[in-house]
Amino acid sequence: MLVLLELKMINVLTNDLLFYNGIAQLLKPAGAKVHHSATDNIESTSLSHKTSLIIIDMHGLLYNLEEMLATVKVLTEKYPYAKVMIVANRINKVTKNTLHKFNKTMSVVTAESFFNYCITRFSQKNKFSPKNPLGNEQTALTKREIQVLKYVATGKSLKTISRVTNLNEKTISYYKCSIMRKYGCTNMVEFKMLMEELGYHSF
Repeated sequence: MLVLLELKMINVLTNDLLFYNGIAQLLKPAGAKVHHSATDNIESTSLSHKTSLIIIDMHGLLYNLEEMLATVKVLTEKYPYAKVMIVANRINKVTKNTLHKFNKTMSVVTAESFFNYCITRFSQKNKFSPKNPLGNEQTALTKREIQVLKYVATGKSLKTISRVTNLNEKTISYYKCSIMRKYGCTNMVEFKMLMEELGYHSF
């Protein structure tokens, strides 16, 4: 977890005002200025160059994994001086590892862990900090797997995916099995639940 006392200007990207208000209240004792940004178009989002931390509400934005990776890429390129923290209602180990694989400098924490940290840190002067280990790239998704995931999750057939990606159907099937194995899915019911967790609600 980042040392929040050292961060004086924080920007929260979320469509959930309750989430934003909760963070603003929790960080008030730290003296940090907390701002809220609209997220309709991340590329056109303009943050102050004094921003030291960007908090992204993964589930409040209803982003899927690919959209989250793209958002982080845009933000880190536009604001290289700011730290990035992704806060999620729940975060699967493979998802966390995948996010870390493509950006090792950001923090990925659960909302519960983040709020508990703030409450403990600022109300009890405790040094408790939730664990945020670096991801294991062996259990992270590859770029190809993320590409295939997008199409599989939206119900595209192997034939259609093959035509779009120029991969043969056996290769696509292999990537799908690899994704399921990494996430620990043993059947399509579990895979469907995983897709919903990752933001692919049309599966």
